[in-house]
Parts: sequence; structure tokens; C-alpha cells
Amino acid sequence: MGFRTCGRRWLDLRSCYSYQAEKPDCKIVGVEPIGAAAVLRSVQQDRVVTLDKIDTVAEGLEAPFAGIYTLAHVKRYVDYLVLVSDEEIIHAQNLILEQCKIPTEPAGTAGFASLLYKKVGIPKGAHVVCVLSGGNIDLKHLKNLL
Repeated sequence: MGFRTCGRRWLDLRSCYSYQAEKPDCKIVGVEPIGAAAVLRSVQQDRVVTLDKIDTVAEGLEAPFAGIYTLAHVKRYVDYLVLVSDEEIIHAQNLILEQCKIPTEPAGTAGFASLLYKKVGIPKGAHVVCVLSGGNIDLKHLKNLL
């Protein structure tokens, strides 16, 4: 299973191609914050949906809409779409910082938050990849999230 975040660079679809080219049975999980769920709403309504309001700590996932090409690729390659709260993202970010000493930004932590809070059932013995990204968080913003 591969866990990727959703946003304006929507889950780096190249990684989905790569995962599934190597392992066709690989399942891809797309993750968005509750306050910026443009992709999930677009998939649910089978059309591009523009959000009226965006409210999340995950600045990199604040896309107000998912474009038509993104929507098509998500529908083709992503098996599950899940939502995480800002609180879950912040908790996951703090855990990664404390335990792994890796500074990630909230957007790059959302995938791990979905794992931590068991948003998708993972079969026993499954191999899981969770991409952590976004080391370009500034110290002032990081301090506010701690």
C-alpha cells in the first residue's frame, strides 16, 4: 500500500504510476485534510468541485479544486481517499519530529496521520510505503504547531 497526500501537486501521480508499474496489485491511498477536501468531493460528484472555504494547517494541501486531469488520474490510480483532521496531522507531525528527528510540514505528514489513525484497514503482513515530505517548513510556523 502506498500512502500519498492530495493537494495542488496532487499526490505526485508519478509515484502512483511507479508503484503500480512494479506491483500491479499495489493499493494507493490518497489523503486530504478535512478542511480542504477538494479531491474527495470531486470524485464523489464525478466533476471538478471548487471549495468555497479552505481551513487547514496543511498549507501545501490547500488546493481549492482538483483539475480535470488530476481527477481522471485519481479515479484511475487511487484506490482509497481518506480525510484527516488538523489535530491528527499535528499529532503525527510532532511524533515524526520527536521520534525520527525529521522536520516535515503538515502537508507532508497527512499520509502518516492517516496511518497513525487507521483510516484504511491494512491487511496483516502487507508492505506499506508512506511518503514523508516538505522539509521546507519555517521555524516560526513549526513553533506554532508544536
